[in-house]
Amino acid sequence: MSRIVIADFNTHCRQGVCLGHSIAVAENYLQMFDSAVAAGGPVYAKRFSRAEILPRQSDDSHGTLVNKWIGLCNLRTLFRRCREDILIMQSISVATAFFGMALWRPRVRKLFMIQYNTQALNSPLKRLLYRMAAPFIDGIICPTEDIGKAYGRPYCVVPDYICMPKQSDERVPYAQKSYDFCMVGLICRDKGVVEAARALGGTPYRVLVAGRPDTPEIEAELRTIAASCTNIELKLQYLSEEEYSASIRSSRYCILNYSGAYSEHSSGVVFDILFSGVPVVGRACESLRFIGETETGALFTDISEMQPEALLQPEVYERYLGHIERYKTSHRAHRERLARFLTVGEES
Repeated sequence: MSRIVIADFNTHCRQGVCLGHSIAVAENYLQMFDSAVAAGGPVYAKRFSRAEILPRQSDDSHGTLVNKWIGLCNLRTLFRRCREDILIMQSISVATAFFGMALWRPRVRKLFMIQYNTQALNSPLKRLLYRMAAPFIDGIICPTEDIGKAYGRPYCVVPDYICMPKQSDERVPYAQKSYDFCMVGLICRDKGVVEAARALGGTPYRVLVAGRPDTPEIEAELRTIAASCTNIELKLQYLSEEEYSASIRSSRYCILNYSGAYSEHSSGVVFDILFSGVPVVGRACESLRFIGETETGALFTDISEMQPEALLQPEVYERYLGHIERYKTSHRAHRERLARFLTVGEES
């Protein structure tokens, strides 16, 4: 029986910590498919018992060219080891992946790529690399129809993460929540965290901002706001998986005040929130449109329109929780559709 190999050929670490969401995506596929294994750099050996460990991994201490060379060498190793397997390429160093496919001409059973956006086609050079790689790609796994159509290959539309039943999904009761609202994860300008903190500062609502700011300027702005607002708690640091999950579960709502690039492409964080049984409060944009469609949270056009008092009414909160449970149940169909696609590669 062929394995399903979910591959991160250019695993990137900082001080021994794997960056990005490749680990979470790999865990999701291993939960869905008994035949799945995770392929990645040496750090994967610490996380997965079902793993294909590639020789090296990129690091912030290396230069860009060195990291790309590491990725290409790992890619060649991956193609050699997976000739009988169904290979799923994570959305990592996509242009490098295209170049490696054209160079090494993979001869695997099937090859699929996860694509969250069309940035891999946004320049003449990238489009050339894609045309060279496309004959070796059996299909695209993506979150929207538009993305799938852009690549011109068979495609399967599924969310970034597919919900699987887990015992850890036990809900923290409303009365035991530590915070009314939280914002978690990497903090950058397009996430609108500073604006949301400023809007909620000095209100009666307990607010948690947890994650690593990507610039000293953002950190300084948040510390200035929190210094004069006793209702805002800051944890401005890298969050372990346990800290990240605990921050979400200890909050009644999570705020996603997205703009710029974050408003245009899919977001893995929103699924972490919903799968934890927590409603989303976010800015109305493409990446959060489904929140309004599934009624799993509330959307606003500007943070000034947010109505915390109304959101925290017990009947409103419970209604959102009911919609979240129905939404999670609907993910069974996504898993079945993806399984069919990986078998025949003809979903679109």
